[in-house]
Amino acid sequence: MTHSLSFTTLNRRWLTKMIVLIIAFTAFGCWGLYDAFYLYPKRGREYAQDREKVYLERLSAPPGKLAEASVADPKAVFESLEQREKELLEAEAEFGKKLSSTDKADKADAEVRLMPKAIEYARFDWLRAHRNAWTLTPEHTTVPQPAERLKELTTVLNSQDKAVPLDRYDMYIQWGYMIVGFALTVAFIGHVARTKLTRFAFDSATNTLTLPGGATIAAADLVELDRRKWHKFYVTLITRDGKSHELDLYRFDPLEDWVLVMEKAAGLSKPEVTEDDADADAAEVTPGSGV
Repeated sequence: MTHSLSFTTLNRRWLTKMIVLIIAFTAFGCWGLYDAFYLYPKRGREYAQDREKVYLERLSAPPGKLAEASVADPKAVFESLEQREKELLEAEAEFGKKLSSTDKADKADAEVRLMPKAIEYARFDWLRAHRNAWTLTPEHTTVPQPAERLKELTTVLNSQDKAVPLDRYDMYIQWGYMIVGFALTVAFIGHVARTKLTRFAFDSATNTLTLPGGATIAAADLVELDRRKWHKFYVTLITRDGKSHELDLYRFDPLEDWVLVMEKAAGLSKPEVTEDDADADAAEVTPGSGV
């Protein structure tokens, strides 16, 4: 006895498209993971070191100040300095201008009057670099041997390229990329898995389609095929009981073929227009006939 019952499988084109998207989203997530866990933290550390060197250099100018390099409560100090950011920026601009001046009086003014605020700005800049790198903790702002640390930083930074600063939200953005990429990967894998578990069955002996929920539609039950979404690979089967069943023809093979078989069996398919029919229709319309 020949079995007449067949089941749908996943359409290869659709499945290939899903696999490509899954690979793309996974790569996007891995890119975010690499940036969030390695590249951006490394950039942040290097720039924080660069700012620490500037801070220690300025702190070493006034006698005895270098011993005050450590910041025991970096978050509180940073918040305090951040409230004075505009004032410190203006002082830093004036400090840089006078320090680069050829006038000895300007240089002296920079090194004496403006140096305290220049040190505060350098401290603020250093702590901000740690804030942006998510390392604003006493562990990273404690400098037990400032003089030795300054020598070490000078040696290390001289052998490296210029450090690139992080913006305030760079780390958040990379984590966002990672989360979005992997979330979409999981979502599309789940979509493929759910689609795989969704199956239609077709009994070719009776031209009966069984829907995933268990309902059946026989060719004799059809009164209309709504093809308005056919170009989008959707068709709606309208049955005698007034119910509508929208089918996705793209994801499932060979669902489209089964629908066409049912349409023909129900007598709903339109007759194909042959070349002979078209020629006959054209012959009936002659020039000057007024049609």
